Amino acid sequence: MTATSAPFGFKATRNRFGGTPRPKALRGGIASGYATAIYRGDPIKLVTSGTFQLAATGDAVTGIFDGWLPEDAGVWLEGKYWKASTTYTKAPLVFWYPIDDASIEFQVQANGAVAATAVGDSADYVAGTGNTNNGLSGAVLSSTLVGAAASGQFKIVGLWDAPDSQNTWGDAKTIVRVIGNEPNTGLIPGVAI
Repeated sequence: MTATSAPFGFKATRNRFGGTPRPKALRGGIASGYATAIYRGDPIKLVTSGTFQLAATGDAVTGIFDGWLPEDAGVWLEGKYWKASTTYTKAPLVFWYPIDDASIEFQVQANGAVAATAVGDSADYVAGTGNTNNGLSGAVLSSTLVGAAASGQFKIVGLWDAPDSQNTWGDAKTIVRVIGNEPNTGLIPGVAI
């Protein structure tokens, strides 16, 4: 039973049509000196400067942050998370999973109980405190669903199949599978950012 709050953000877990989801890379994807921390599994949005920023609840989302590779003196290092106000002279690679690719499913813990009737409904995400040791996001999915004729950032497509049936519908902190529902860029027609 998933009764304990142990958020890990949005984790790409499977491709609905087979294969393994792979992140994309964008050189210089976060502006040097960007003053907000971004953790692996946080929803991000593309802004007019051509870089990513942390998405807020209710924002259209471009993707899910999956880390970055800074280059220092010709050596590539792994950045588990973007530390607030990090500066650089050589643009790093930023890795992310696009949410406009409906074939990529993410697993995420909700901040409350989610029933089986939630499949097909949508919800926004709720920001949390990231873990500086492992770089994982503290983001969760709101257990308050938007309901019929409304739209949330992510659409619930199923229950995460935990080993040993440790996750069931209605658990206090249900872990669900979701796809992106409100992208701000990509192949789906929409307004410009």
